[in-house]
Amino acid sequence: MSEPENEAKVVLVTGAARGIGRCCTHFLLDRGWRVVGLDSAREAGDRMAAGAGVDERFAFIRADVRDEAAVAAATAEVADRFGRIDGVINNAAIASPGGTPLEQLDLEAWRAPATVSTYAKSTIASTRPGVSDGRSISAR
Repeated sequence: MSEPENEAKVVLVTGAARGIGRCCTHFLLDRGWRVVGLDSAREAGDRMAAGAGVDERFAFIRADVRDEAAVAAATAEVADRFGRIDGVINNAAIASPGGTPLEQLDLEAWRAPATVSTYAKSTIASTRPGVSDGRSISAR
């Protein structure tokens, strides 16, 4: 059952469509929080939004954390919909560049995981004006 003090809290979760981000999202929703899932994976995010147990307390926004303008637009959308952001879970990452062996990766594929992890952290800076308590958790 949800805890009354959490019912109005709003958390932005990057990398929310799969893995740890998806688990964090459902964990928070199960406890009465409002969650905005941010992810570049449109199809996985749409499936999540249509999934059982997800209601008006959840919103999915497709955005790549490496795109500063997309993140700024997403956080503005969160503020418009929910009025504020109480916390951010920076979880966006690329776990494996396509399962390709390390010695076969081109430079762009090599850089992709580090770039996503680095830029995911900048989500905090982009959301700072909307974060009411300034709380953030970095999962990576």
